[in-house]
Amino acid sequence: MNRKLISFDWAIKRLLRSKANFGILEGFLSELLFEDIFILEILESESNQEFFEDKYNRVDIKVKNSKEEIILIEIQYGRELDYMQRMLYGTSKVVTEHIKEGVAYSKIVKVISINILYFNFGEGDDYIYKGTTIFKGMHNHSILKLNPKQKELYKTDEIDKIYPEYYVIKVNNFNEIAKDTLDEWIYFLKTEQIESDFKAKGLAEAKEKLDYMKVDENERKRYEKFKQELHDKASTWEGTYVIGKIEGIKEGIKEKLTDTLEKEVVAFLNYKEGGIIYLGIDKDGNSIGIANLDETQLKIKDKLKHNIEPSCLGLFDMVVEKRDNKEVLKIIVASGSETPYYIKKYGMSPRGCFIRLGSASEPMSTTMIEELFSKRTRNSLGKIKSHRQDLTFEQLKIYYEARNLKLNEQFTTNLELLTEDGAFNYVAYLMADSNGTSIKVAKYDGLNKVHLIENNEYGYCSLIKATKSVLDKLELENRTATLITSKERINQRLWNPIALKEAVINAIVHNDYSHELPPVFEIYDDRLEITSSGGLSVIKNQEDFFKGYSNPINREVMRIYKDLDMVEQLGSGMNRILSFYQEKDFLLTDNYLRIIFKSNNKKIKTTQETTQETTQETTQEKIIKLLKQNKKYTKRDLMSILQRGDSTIKEHLDRLKRDGIIKRVGSTKAGYWQVLDMKEKEKDEK
Repeated sequence: MNRKLISFDWAIKRLLRSKANFGILEGFLSELLFEDIFILEILESESNQEFFEDKYNRVDIKVKNSKEEIILIEIQYGRELDYMQRMLYGTSKVVTEHIKEGVAYSKIVKVISINILYFNFGEGDDYIYKGTTIFKGMHNHSILKLNPKQKELYKTDEIDKIYPEYYVIKVNNFNEIAKDTLDEWIYFLKTEQIESDFKAKGLAEAKEKLDYMKVDENERKRYEKFKQELHDKASTWEGTYVIGKIEGIKEGIKEKLTDTLEKEVVAFLNYKEGGIIYLGIDKDGNSIGIANLDETQLKIKDKLKHNIEPSCLGLFDMVVEKRDNKEVLKIIVASGSETPYYIKKYGMSPRGCFIRLGSASEPMSTTMIEELFSKRTRNSLGKIKSHRQDLTFEQLKIYYEARNLKLNEQFTTNLELLTEDGAFNYVAYLMADSNGTSIKVAKYDGLNKVHLIENNEYGYCSLIKATKSVLDKLELENRTATLITSKERINQRLWNPIALKEAVINAIVHNDYSHELPPVFEIYDDRLEITSSGGLSVIKNQEDFFKGYSNPINREVMRIYKDLDMVEQLGSGMNRILSFYQEKDFLLTDNYLRIIFKSNNKKIKTTQETTQETTQETTQEKIIKLLKQNKKYTKRDLMSILQRGDSTIKEHLDRLKRDGIIKRVGSTKAGYWQVLDMKEKEKDEK
C-alpha cells in the first residue's frame, strides 16, 4: 500500500527550499526539460513568500544545465481565469528582478516558466504544452534567424533559445497511465502517490522525504490547513465563474446562495472599483433563476449586515433582472472607504480579509491588512459625534412611512445614527428635524455674481426635506419653452431633468460634511453650477469617478436615501448624467467638485418632417426607441425625456401594449419593458 505523501505544490513552497532536498526538484526539472538540471539557489523576490495567503503562488529558481548555461526557472501553480496574463507577468518579473541596473541586455539569462495547473485551462486534451517565441514572415512565411554575430553574442543558433519558454502542465488531463519517466512525475503531481516501480529521477528521494508521517507535527498541521484552504478555493471556483467586463467592472456569477457570498462581497468592498455579483446563473453562464426572490434578498441582507465588519449597509444594492426569461439577482457592491473589510467570525486576518486580484477573490497578506488599516478613513460621519444631542426625527419617520417603511424603536441603531459609545453622530444631526445645515440656491442676473436677484436657503431641517425643497425649486427654474405648430406642441427645458435630479442628489449625498460645508446651487443666465465639498481629496481617481464606480463618501446617508427610493442602483447616477452631458462639464479640484449645466436657450426650430408627422406617430416611435435603449425607463422617465404629461404617456403605452408592440415584464417597481419583434409578438398572441 502506498504511503501518504505531501503534495508537490506544498513541498515546493516549504520543504524543497532546503539544499538537502534539491535533488527532488532537480529530478522533476531534468525529466521535464530532457536534460540534466542542477539547482544553484532558490531566489528570493517580493512575491516569493512562504504562506498560502500570499499574492502569488510562485517559486523562482536559478539553475544550470549540462552545458553550464545559467537559466532562471519560475514555477507557478494556481486557479485563475486570466492565467495567460499571469504567466506573461511572471516571466517579465523574473527578468526585471534579476538583472542589475546598467547591465547590457545581452546578459539577460534564459527564463523558463513552468506552470502546474489544477483547473480547466484553455482548450486542448493534452496534459503538457510547450510554448516558444518565433518570428514568422507575414508575406513569405520565412522564419527569422540570428546572424553570425548574434549567434556569437548569444551563444545559440536559434532565436527561441533567447526568449522565455512556457510549459503548461494540465494535471487534471492526465489519465494516470505512466508511459515514461516524465509521466511518472505527472502521476505524482495528480495523485500524490509514487508507485514502487517508478524510476524517474528525483522520485525515490521524493518518496522518502515527502512521507506525510515523517514530517514533524507542526508542519503536518500547516499542511492540513493548506489542503483545507485548497478545498475551499476549489469549491469557490466551481461555484463562482468569474468574468471581467471590458469597461473594468468585475462580475461574479453564482448559481445559488452559498456561504462564500460574504467572501466575494468583502473582496469587492476592498477593491478600488467595487463589483457586481449575479445570483441565479450557473458556472457555464446559463440563467437558471431564483425560486424565491424575496426570501433570498432578505437572507442576503441579513448575511451581509451581520457577518461583515465594518458595516457595509449602504454599500450594496440588489436589483432583479430578467435573463433568458429567468429572474436573476444582481448584487451591486461599492468600494468602501473603511478598508479592510472582513468576515466577522475570522476577524481582521488573512482568513477574513479578501481582495479582488485579477478575476479571483484572494486572501490578503498580513502586511496588506496592516497597510490598509493604517490608511482607513477615520473621519466618517458615523464616527463624528453630533455637537447636539437633543435631536428628534419626526420628519424622517414621515418619509419612511410614505414608503410603507415604519421605523421601530431601534431605528437609531438600525440606521447607524449612533457612535460606538451610543451618542448621536453627525448622520443623525443631518437627518434630525432641526440642525444648522442649510443648502443655498442663488440666482443671478447675468453671467457672473455681480447682480444677485434671489438667495434661497433650504435647510435647518432634515436633509431629506431640504433635498426635496431644492429639487422642487430647481424644477420651477427649469422652465419649459414651447412652440406650437399646426401638428404638435414642442417643449424644451433649460437643463435635462433626469441629469439634473441625479446631479442634485449626488451633490447632497456625496458632499463632504466633515468640513460643515453644504452644497451650493447657482443659477446664471447661461448655466447652472452645482458645487459640493470634497473633490479630489475624497474622489481620488478621476477615471474611476467618470466610469461610475460608486464609492459613497457618506455610506450611512446613502443607505437612507436608498431606503427612501431617492437614488437608483449604486453607480448609476454618473452614467445617467453623462448620457446628456460630458466630462468637460465637470470641474474637479483638490477640495470641491463643480458640475456646470449649460442652459438650453436656443430658439426652437421645426423641420418639414415634424410638421408632416402626427403627434401619435412621433411620440410612439420615440417611446419605442427609448425603451430599446433602456428597458428600465419608468413612465416618469419617459415624461421627463419626451416632455409629455402623465395621461399622454399612459395613453401611448396602453396603445403600444394593445397593439402587441411592447409588453411589461415583472412588477411595476422592479419590472421592465420589452419591445417585441414579430416572432415574439406571434408567440404572445398564441
